[in-house]
Amino acid sequence: GWDLVAKAKIVYANGIVNARGAGAKVVHFSPTYTATSRVASEWHNINPGTDLAVALAMIQVILSERLY
Repeated sequence: GWDLVAKAKIVYANGIVNARGAGAKVVHFSPTYTATSRVASEWHNINPGTDLAVALAMIQVILSERLY
């Protein structure tokens, strides 16, 4: 529920930018395009209140494809 880059300490924003620089893929799910969306590798526009459904779908894929 909050924009990590815009609302948090700069340490968190630096962590995301440094991770991207090291090759990490950052995926941001949010109903609006925010500062965190700008630094992410991908931004997915989801409907408000559907974040739990997205998380459960991700868990289902991780478990069914044995990606753990």
